[in-house]
Amino acid sequence: MSKINLLDDIAIGKIAAGEVIERPASVIKELVENSLDAGADSVEVEISDAGTGLIRVADNGEGMSGKDAERACLRHATSKIRDASDLERIRTLGFRGEGLSSIAAVSQMDITSYDGCDEAGIYLYLEEGKVIRSRPAGRARGTTIEVRNLFYNVPARRKFLRKPSTELAEIVKVMNRFMVSRPGTGFSLKQGERTLLSCSVDAGLGERISMALGTDLSSSMVRVDSGEAGGACVKGFVSEPGNTRKDNSAQMFFVNGRFVKSRALADGVYSAFKSMLERGRHPSAVLFLDVPSEEVDVNVHPTKLLVKFNDDRRIKEFISEAVKRSFDPAETSGDKLSTPETGGREYDTEESPSDEEEQAEFDISLDGGAS
Repeated sequence: MSKINLLDDIAIGKIAAGEVIERPASVIKELVENSLDAGADSVEVEISDAGTGLIRVADNGEGMSGKDAERACLRHATSKIRDASDLERIRTLGFRGEGLSSIAAVSQMDITSYDGCDEAGIYLYLEEGKVIRSRPAGRARGTTIEVRNLFYNVPARRKFLRKPSTELAEIVKVMNRFMVSRPGTGFSLKQGERTLLSCSVDAGLGERISMALGTDLSSSMVRVDSGEAGGACVKGFVSEPGNTRKDNSAQMFFVNGRFVKSRALADGVYSAFKSMLERGRHPSAVLFLDVPSEEVDVNVHPTKLLVKFNDDRRIKEFISEAVKRSFDPAETSGDKLSTPETGGREYDTEESPSDEEEQAEFDISLDGGAS
């Protein structure tokens, strides 16, 4: 009798979901990425039970036809690439074609979408990744996806979720990253009748950073602007040397518009602060690095959080020099971040996984432990 088995589609879907969908925040990340890639400038997120009961993401993007909506739920279905050569020049947030199918495999999902071309929109209901019902539906152009009873068919995964306050903090963290990375796009996050985040389309970068990090912290940040050099450019803000934190939770790095965890970028910031940091203290940073697509590989991890540069040392030195210049009055005007008064962060990282835990997971991934 053969020892090698071919898995059925349901088992394959659940295994794939395990690589991509770790918690409710993972679902929101995948769905909001799809909304932004679809050209939306308004993304509304509603949740219940910290995302385990309901996640609803509605956008005003380009929408989908009925045929495309059904196809989008299949594994490895994507509008972002056509063949392997496209992986070398990815500028979209999503591209793997696993997000929607992985979410559908471990939830009960409703999709309503309209592309503005057909006579009516499309409504789909899915369970375990299979379309159960389909019918025409009315909707303005865009897409609404509702994810209910997350992990209802994978009880072991649901059992290992953290307490609701922790999962909620992770959701807020993910939404803050999108809000900071996309000036010109409005975002909202609600749980029941409670608004957890509201950012208008007109809110500037300073206001967004202030909402994400808090006014007290953001008001002490200075501008970083490397200018263009060899096709690369880094802009953003870092804290002044005298204003540091006991953890690294106030660091956000974006590469070509994508939030990433990058040792090269982090090391570049710490290198710039060398001899100015007390032991156990960490700078704050919100940095946007743009590099030619062919110099960075975004296809190194299922969740797309890690990237690999052709030359990590060059990137580290580039970041370090740019940050150092922001401290030098002779090099810059010493511009500080303009932060209008806001309520700041309502949900801090106290209930989230500690920075040490996140850094340990990050280090494992970089050292080859990621699947």
